[in-house]
Amino acid sequence: MYTPKLFDQKETTTLLELIKSNPFATLVSMSEGVPFINHLPIIAEQNSSGAVTLIGHMARANPQWRHFQSGQEITVVFHGPHTYITPSWYKDPMNVPTWSYAVAHAFGVPKLIENADGIDSILKRSVQVFESKEAKPWAYNLPSEFKDGLVRAIIGFEIPVSRFEGKFKLSQNREAEDYKGVLEGLKNRPDEMSRQVLDLMLSLPENNSANDH
Repeated sequence: MYTPKLFDQKETTTLLELIKSNPFATLVSMSEGVPFINHLPIIAEQNSSGAVTLIGHMARANPQWRHFQSGQEITVVFHGPHTYITPSWYKDPMNVPTWSYAVAHAFGVPKLIENADGIDSILKRSVQVFESKEAKPWAYNLPSEFKDGLVRAIIGFEIPVSRFEGKFKLSQNREAEDYKGVLEGLKNRPDEMSRQVLDLMLSLPENNSANDH
């Protein structure tokens, strides 16, 4: 990924926050030299030593899991908030529009989980994560026959993350007055995505200090 130094985000904690807030991921594997792209919800778990594992499942009818059998490294892309930035927010009108965004790329070699207990564990953990914010969380209490059929139809996987790439392009390259103009402009927008970009800018002290000159 093309990442100018100002936009390079290396902090694992920050990238994990983005991943957990935006768990619908894009998985990219290779099949006969051609990229194969899939979109799946992914949960991220970090152990006591700091190692991160991505966990998910897909239908057995989906051919992508067969790519995982080759031992190839795959890329998992998590898209954070993004929005259009108008040059009318800058001090000097002789500028051009741009786009602010945050993304995280995770790399690793997937390990297939094919046994029923392992798949069941992945489903339980996924339900716990995604139901945690619901007012009335749905309990994973399915009849055995129904659950057995579900488990047979899917395959699970874990991806121990070998490395991350992060790019947070959030006006760090602008002068202090322009940076503040972007903050004010985003505050006045009604859409949720602009609010999320604003919140992300305000949550990263290095962005503000880099423009405080």
